Amino acid sequence: MKMTDVIPRRAVLCIERESAARAAVGLALGDYDVVFTSDAFETIRSMNVRAFDAFVIDFWLPDWSGPQLCRSIRELDPHCPVIFRSAAGADLCRQRALRAGASMYFVKPVSSEALSATLADLIGRADAASLRAKASMERAVQAELARWQPRLSASRGRDEASMQSLERTARSRAHEAFVSAGGTRAHFERWWPHVMGSARANNRAAAASSG
Repeated sequence: MKMTDVIPRRAVLCIERESAARAAVGLALGDYDVVFTSDAFETIRSMNVRAFDAFVIDFWLPDWSGPQLCRSIRELDPHCPVIFRSAAGADLCRQRALRAGASMYFVKPVSSEALSATLADLIGRADAASLRAKASMERAVQAELARWQPRLSASRGRDEASMQSLERTARSRAHEAFVSAGGTRAHFERWWPHVMGSARANNRAAAASSG
């Protein structure tokens, strides 16, 4: 099965204030769900609402610098592609962006082909890394289910408070394991419901067979 068979249209956040430039970027990235923001504050607010598969940001922002924003993105999503697309052409600017965690640094003007091809390559690498990390995510969930099994067995699965606590802790440990193994936030959010649901189903089946 291909990754494209199980993953919906990708979401890319792009910081761009000019309407003409937004239209050009939207056309270049027509295969993606592109969300435009105008500054760092709006970007962070958008990140708190949903996960993105990639970011296209600028070096100079109205309310912050691109490297500062890149560090904030990396704190939340260490392995998500972050592309700088900027008029800041000095090598010092490029080095600052790369030190902050940029995946690629383009100096404007950037051709549509270069931007699209680079984004596809970086997202493809993130796909592969996340697929490898998924096993770590699944192991973390199974370990947490095993840890909670005595309590769940005692209540026969009817203790809703325990089930909610289990899911919270399992999600936290699974996310930590997934990110540590190289996974991205967008993939975690897509896969989490299935991974947790599958683990619970397997756990119930095992309990039934042993009973």
